[in-house]
Amino acid sequence: MWSDIFEWSPFDEHRDALQPKEITSATLPDDKHGHHVILLVWIVAETDKAFYQAFDVDFDVPESEE
Repeated sequence: MWSDIFEWSPFDEHRDALQPKEITSATLPDDKHGHHVILLVWIVAETDKAFYQAFDVDFDVPESEE
C-alpha cells in the first residue's frame, strides 16, 4: 500500500557533517497541493543510529489556481 503513495525521491538532502547547534533548512516543494506527510530521517554519522520524525502538512492551493 505505501509503495503506491510514497515518493521515494527526497526533495532535499544534506550530506555534510553538521557541527553542534548548526541550523539547517530546506525548501518545501512548490508543486504539491493538499495533505502530505513529510518524513525526516536523521542518520548519526559513523553509527547505525537514526532518528525519525513525521509531519502532517497541508499545502494550500495558490490563489492563481483557485
